[in-house]
Amino acid sequence: MKQIAFIVLFGFLALSSGITLAQDSEIVQEETETKHPRNYYKPTTYPNLLKLYWRDSKLNTQEADDLDFYVVNTACDIAKEIEGDDFKREELRDSLARHLRSARRNFSNRFYFIQPLQLGEYNFDKKAFEVLPDSQYMDVRRIRISNNGKEDLLGDCRKLLPENIELYERAPLNVVANLNQPFNFTEVPASEEILRLYLDYIKSDPQLEAERMGYIVFYISVNTYLENARDASAATGIVAEYKTNLDFIEVYADAERKYPLFFKYYDEK
Repeated sequence: MKQIAFIVLFGFLALSSGITLAQDSEIVQEETETKHPRNYYKPTTYPNLLKLYWRDSKLNTQEADDLDFYVVNTACDIAKEIEGDDFKREELRDSLARHLRSARRNFSNRFYFIQPLQLGEYNFDKKAFEVLPDSQYMDVRRIRISNNGKEDLLGDCRKLLPENIELYERAPLNVVANLNQPFNFTEVPASEEILRLYLDYIKSDPQLEAERMGYIVFYISVNTYLENARDASAATGIVAEYKTNLDFIEVYADAERKYPLFFKYYDEK
């Protein structure tokens, strides 16, 4: 049986059978002055978390179900294309397994996630926005960084998932970060010029002015897998716990991250 060969071509992995799989390799590039560090962090989608699990060998390249699970969650069109073709499926498994064994050590462990903040009045003495109590962070050591659900995989794709519920135990839909230092955040430092810009922005829309929101972005390095834990609020009720470094935060006036208010870098501890 002819092997399917992976060829890196214009950012894609091309299979000799004519199937194209999005490139998984994420070789870390040298940061340059023209590229902000935030660009090296990935959103905490389930496909990106699956790459973290491959990196940490929580998924096994010798298990057909693990390989099929990965393809369905990251390249459903390909899974649908090879459905019912045992030869193509086996070729894909073999080539994907070889690719993952060589590439997974380069998969990113750096992620970002966004949380809303309810902002109060600006304190002119402190030069800072108050963060209202329900949005404050006080000595936080443990925080869930994702809110993925099975429903994120829709229609025909969900039907193609292997009937192996143990996969969600080895590769939970969501991750909890155990931070390397307690996180406290009760106000957003900002100059009066930033205040003026913020007020101009929210006055452009009555709803924005009424809600008076901000958005905090956490940038983290997920380092060491600790254990799986039960979490009734998470999809499937299981989360993966990881030892995590908090690298830096940014605060924006908008969820689209166009209007920055504040940033802070954290030393590794």
